[in-house]
Amino acid sequence: MSISPIGKISEIYKQSAQAIKGTSDTGVSSGAFKAIFDAAKNVIGDTTQLQSAADATTNDFITGKIDNIHQVLIANEKASVALQFTVELRNKAIEAYKEIMRLQM
Repeated sequence: MSISPIGKISEIYKQSAQAIKGTSDTGVSSGAFKAIFDAAKNVIGDTTQLQSAADATTNDFITGKIDNIHQVLIANEKASVALQFTVELRNKAIEAYKEIMRLQM
């Protein structure tokens, strides 16, 4: 059994850093925000896929199609970690929005 790394976090940082490099001294380009939100959209899609896979694995275990409880536990843990990451991503986005709203022009 191979263990796949959690590459989504580093992928988001890479995409964000590449987008921010395209900014000027006077402000942030619209591409930076778009890249960050596109990366977040991909994370949400991946979280949904992991949750569906965990549900399918659980159903297969219940119906007797698979008998390895470890597969079920690993799939559920992957979905749990992905959901926690997505929630933290949302929390950071809300914090950033609130900080922007507090800025005085």
